[in-house]
Amino acid sequence: MKINFNQLSIANIIKLSKHIKEKCINFSSFEEVAQELMKTLYNSFVTEDGMSPFVLARFFKSCDYEGLPEDIRNYIHIKDPKGNLKLNNKYLTLLGSFGKLDNWKYRDLSENFKAFPFNEYMLDKTPMLSAAFEEIGLKPAHLKQTDKSILIKDYHRQYGIFCVENANGSKLIPKQAEFVRPYSVKSVFGFGGIYSTSNVYAVIIFSREKLSRKDAQLFLSLNPAIKQITLAHEVTGNIFKTDSKNTNVSIDNFSDEMPTVQMKAYNKTISPRHKGIIEKEMALTYSIELEMTNEYLLGMSEELKESHEKFRSLVENTTDWIWETDEHNRYTYASPQVHQLLGYEPGEVIGITPFDIMTLEDQQSVRKQFIEITERQESFSGLENHNLHKDGHTVILETSGVPIISPDGSFKGYRGIDRDITERKKTEQALIQSEKLKAMGVMTSGISHEFNNILAVIKGFSLLLKQKYEDHKEIYDKIEVILQSVTDGTKIVDRMQSFTMNKTDGTTFTPLDVRKLIEQVIELSKPRWKTISEAHGITYYIDKKGMKSVSNICGDSTELRQVILNIINNSLDAMPEGGHLSFSTWNEERNVCFSISDTGEGMYDDIRKNIFDPFLTTKMPIGAGLGMSICYGIIKRHGGEIDVESEVGVGTTVTTRLPISKEDCDFVTRPEQQHEPGVMNLRILVIDDEQTVCELLSEFLSQEGQNVKSVSSGKEAIKLLKSESFDIVLCDLVMPEVSGREVIRMLDTLNKRPKVGLITGWSEEKEIFSMEDMKVDFVVKKPFDLSELTKCINIAFDADSK
Repeated sequence: MKINFNQLSIANIIKLSKHIKEKCINFSSFEEVAQELMKTLYNSFVTEDGMSPFVLARFFKSCDYEGLPEDIRNYIHIKDPKGNLKLNNKYLTLLGSFGKLDNWKYRDLSENFKAFPFNEYMLDKTPMLSAAFEEIGLKPAHLKQTDKSILIKDYHRQYGIFCVENANGSKLIPKQAEFVRPYSVKSVFGFGGIYSTSNVYAVIIFSREKLSRKDAQLFLSLNPAIKQITLAHEVTGNIFKTDSKNTNVSIDNFSDEMPTVQMKAYNKTISPRHKGIIEKEMALTYSIELEMTNEYLLGMSEELKESHEKFRSLVENTTDWIWETDEHNRYTYASPQVHQLLGYEPGEVIGITPFDIMTLEDQQSVRKQFIEITERQESFSGLENHNLHKDGHTVILETSGVPIISPDGSFKGYRGIDRDITERKKTEQALIQSEKLKAMGVMTSGISHEFNNILAVIKGFSLLLKQKYEDHKEIYDKIEVILQSVTDGTKIVDRMQSFTMNKTDGTTFTPLDVRKLIEQVIELSKPRWKTISEAHGITYYIDKKGMKSVSNICGDSTELRQVILNIINNSLDAMPEGGHLSFSTWNEERNVCFSISDTGEGMYDDIRKNIFDPFLTTKMPIGAGLGMSICYGIIKRHGGEIDVESEVGVGTTVTTRLPISKEDCDFVTRPEQQHEPGVMNLRILVIDDEQTVCELLSEFLSQEGQNVKSVSSGKEAIKLLKSESFDIVLCDLVMPEVSGREVIRMLDTLNKRPKVGLITGWSEEKEIFSMEDMKVDFVVKKPFDLSELTKCINIAFDADSK
């Protein structure tokens, strides 16, 4: 029998009691029973490493001096050479020993503690035994007050138990340097009792594993079994092996009720008086054993009830769904939270498998994965799966479980927990989308900077040519074509920027009614969903019953109409044979919401999940929404959210949420730029790493009556500024080696600081620098109108003249 010492239980100790009775019955003396008992206790417990947790186990019993064998008497004489002995003295005698070393495995091999006087002097030197014996009502006269801190409350006066949890350094444990520390003794515990003969016994165990007082108390229930296997030997005086020699074999005097465990142990005639004592005390022992077992079971019942209540409270109040399945993956238990997660009552899922409520895609993939885990009977965690709520929407669950193994080792199923991670996955997807847009934004910014430099040169020289050839219609018209192409190119750059921009530019927003925008787009798209479609025999039904009165939002009407139109076109593409298109608007907390639903083909999850991905390269079917990435960028720039729900064969719903306007939006109407002559004869320094930009500005500003010099690097500019004085510096921001920022910072060291104008190809210049911190007078974005540059210069110098 092997018991895990780190998993002690009353059930294990009760089994051990039975095992002890079976192992220790066929011996003819108390000494032999005690020796086998210590061996059995030592070998019945194991630790995780498969070794015994005990260093040494010993059995002591009080004996009369005159009944001791010769070897023990010799030991006593050696220990007490003065011969202060009395024949009626009692000695606590070692009867059984088993331990790690060879000389600990038998009583007669032991060198120490074979016997010592059972008096106050010796008991003072063994405080563990003193406390234990006092607990069972035996206290020699004049014995000092014992340390009762090591005692564990027991239920029966005949038996006692003690435990020293921390043996190292304890004053209660002798031989610290010689025994405790060298053999790594962590705890010492023991238990014992008293016979009707007034003799006592004690078992002392030295453990290399720490034992708590609570676990030590379990060993108290071994006492009745020990008394049952030793009682007859104690009553008849059959203590040592020498006492059992030349005895007659006679058990006829035992009654039929005499326990078998005792009958098998005797080769000695028992007197009626002894028989009566044995029967009486044995009956009491069995009664106490039963009482102990009942008390333990009652205690376990209360603990189990309390544990059950805690578990029930935990299960019923946690937000997660706790479940159990059998070996065929059918649910056998479901906690009430299944209703919160999936809309089902617990009874509705009993008998079905997890795969029965998963989406079609996960039914196959997750089933295959789970079957592989089940075959290996492994624990698992973090298994993501998509499930259908009772009302039809999808819920993403994260499943973890452990196998249920029966005592006989057979697999009985799984016990586990499901957690709703739907919102977490949405957040993760939003973060991924944000990172992709951020990466694309960095690339787009670099491209737009270079592209704007090119457009600035084309536009600038075209404007100069336009002025020069104003009277030459053929050339003038071709220049207009070039300028229109520049305008188209500028819009492309702006769209690239707006796609990746996720901050709201309030200067272009106005108060808007979403319902009116939807009405406008429905009317705008009417030729497609009505006129053209009906001509081909296709009918679309427009449902606007869900459009309720909503609050205003701040937004760009052109961009939002583009979003609505894009969604409508995608829906119509998804319904090539006709269908229903439904519109709804409503207020939701601090948002205005609108949704557009169709009864089209729907989308698979892998397409729906990536519908806003700007890097998606998979060829998508008609109706999948190739323009949805643009819509995503627009809605994000408005501070809103856009979400798509779709089911193949049922249709798609696109829901958009935009923040309610708390106040009137600020917006600026940009007046058309006009060329106005202004201040002249200014000394102007142009700094740009693009030589063509330098040439353009030099030619234009010279025609405007200014004195212009230009350089194509920041390093040259600083050198020139140290030797010459200028009224205004027009500087590019991003240049190799020495940047525009460094050039502008250098201007503070001059006796007379010139005006500063930034000419940049970056579209998000407000994020790159602060005009006030850099002391910049104005910013002109490439590609610029030359008249805009002139106006900025005039304004800068007019401010000084006022």
